[in-house]
Amino acid sequence: MAELIASEFFEQGDIEKRELNIKPLDVMDREKSSELPLMQLGFIDSACMPVYRVILLERVRSSGGFRVLKLGLGVGLGLTILSLPSFPPLPFPLLPSP
Repeated sequence: MAELIASEFFEQGDIEKRELNIKPLDVMDREKSSELPLMQLGFIDSACMPVYRVILLERVRSSGGFRVLKLGLGVGLGLTILSLPSFPPLPFPLLPSP
């Protein structure tokens, strides 16, 4: 799925370069494809995680308790999220606290 999305982004970037004579966003620039994994992590950190945090904090607020979990993504990026003990098991491995 990620490859299909990247392919579509690169096609859009090619059109912007060829037909509109503009520089595409880095994530749509085929020449910067080697940087795509770091750009994806940046997107997760700047766009996805704040949304997840708000959702989790609302669930915490509405239920009255939580526990803090540490998890990692790919290159060792450590993220902290909140999880209620009553939530279903998380679909990713947890890292031990340092």
